[in-house]
Amino acid sequence: MKPLRNRIRDAALRQKIPQLVIEKDYAISYILAGVASQTMLNETLIFKGGTALKKLFFGDYRFSEDLDFSAKNFSLTSNQLETVLQKAVDEACRLISEYGAFNISLERYVERDPHPKGQEAFTIRVKFPWYPGPLCRIKIEITHDEPVLMKPLKQKLIHGYEESLNVSICCYSLEEIIAEKLRTLLQTHQKLINRGWNRPRARDYYDLWRILTEFKRRLNIKKVS
Repeated sequence: MKPLRNRIRDAALRQKIPQLVIEKDYAISYILAGVASQTMLNETLIFKGGTALKKLFFGDYRFSEDLDFSAKNFSLTSNQLETVLQKAVDEACRLISEYGAFNISLERYVERDPHPKGQEAFTIRVKFPWYPGPLCRIKIEITHDEPVLMKPLKQKLIHGYEESLNVSICCYSLEEIIAEKLRTLLQTHQKLINRGWNRPRARDYYDLWRILTEFKRRLNIKKVS
């Protein structure tokens, strides 16, 4: 196997993607492995969003930066959550350090305005062996009161990079992802009506198209309606 730096460089050249983007995608796999190693997190945090689509369903997909989770049957206090996440980060660092002298840190992200759904956020910084500092930044967002209406799935992590990470992550079903995307688009449209402008959500349309195209035989659309 080639040294990690060479493998990441080759992936960046092959996909015509900046190396920093590839490095973040690589690090995200190990952060997810760390989360999966903590029973309290793996049984109560449900992975969702664009990163979940890439890392659990498609592999070859648009790159995403954040890790989004919904909490279900969650009993940890805010401080306990931070403690368990630190254990997850420590385990991620232990696993990834097989390939070099990495350093991973966790800090709470303080929102400028309180989130309406009681969301908590953390920033993870990853220092790769060939950099003097932590250039890779990953944000984790955990929403506490978003209803999860369908049974979550356990999906195997898609990692790549000529490595094997035998990890399964609890995530939204595809039908739940579709419903969430549709809800987001409707909310965006309503905001556009109310104030006359809003940020475009092209990635949500793309996500819906890709799911409906590649998984149409697997989907139970009646669940969405």
